Amino acid sequence: MEAFKIEKMGVSLIGEVVPLEARIIAVADSFDAMTSLRPHRRALPLEEVFAQLEKGKGKQFDSNIVEIFLREKVYDTSKNM
Repeated sequence: MEAFKIEKMGVSLIGEVVPLEARIIAVADSFDAMTSLRPHRRALPLEEVFAQLEKGKGKQFDSNIVEIFLREKVYDTSKNM
């Protein structure tokens, strides 16, 4: 079992106990945050974002979700990066 973990409002869920929807949103939300222009930093280059997602597989993110996200290219690269 993978050790990816979601912690919100004092509740911790680990691995497959985390609902599938939450595992998908975790990857998509992280991608959006890293590729968005923020007041304190520029958007990260896609190569760096992909490396961060890979680094978080099995720890912060569900490995299968990251693999599908990257393989199927289910992300928008048209925004200001």
